[in-house]
Amino acid sequence: MITAAACLDCQKALLLHGPELGYNDLNELRKIITADLQPRITADLEDFRRAGNPVRLAQLGAILAASDCPEWSPADTACIGWNGESCTQANRTYWDDFLAHGRETGRGMFFVPTLPSIPACEAAITLKIHGPVWYFSTAADTGLLFAALEDLLQANPTLRQVLVAEIHASAACLLLWRPSGTPLPRCQTLKELFFHLRNCRSS
Repeated sequence: MITAAACLDCQKALLLHGPELGYNDLNELRKIITADLQPRITADLEDFRRAGNPVRLAQLGAILAASDCPEWSPADTACIGWNGESCTQANRTYWDDFLAHGRETGRGMFFVPTLPSIPACEAAITLKIHGPVWYFSTAADTGLLFAALEDLLQANPTLRQVLVAEIHASAACLLLWRPSGTPLPRCQTLKELFFHLRNCRSS
């Protein structure tokens, strides 16, 4: 069961239960979110300023998804990055530079500050999620994803829910998932599933 969700790009954010948000850029969305942040949600945006778009989308999307959930708790939540582009290009750029210039003359000499951030990890840090953080890559089928999440929760009985994030360079979709007896429709992306659920709610 999906209890909350956020789907956003660099100028618009949609929530499963809440209103649409419009903004000029992600800095403006950050101001909107932090000005109206609910007391039950603790958000650490210390890395936001130096982060790239995928990380910013993951951080802000995580806060929006948690805000959309009336029973949000970081204590019993895991965070999963699924498919998407995430940090692949940033990791490749870092590796290519390392191969070309080595550790002494390339970006490697600044090792820690230049390591690409992993959006799912930054989302977990932002919300102070206590559960594990993983990245799953499967065929484009949410049925495979949710089957893996069922196994994850069976192996970790202290977990109650999973924040699932599909991050791209200029858009992201994050869902809060809990196990239930009712199967979800199979979709190719979280965004497709998000709009299916949102349309079902409005009809």
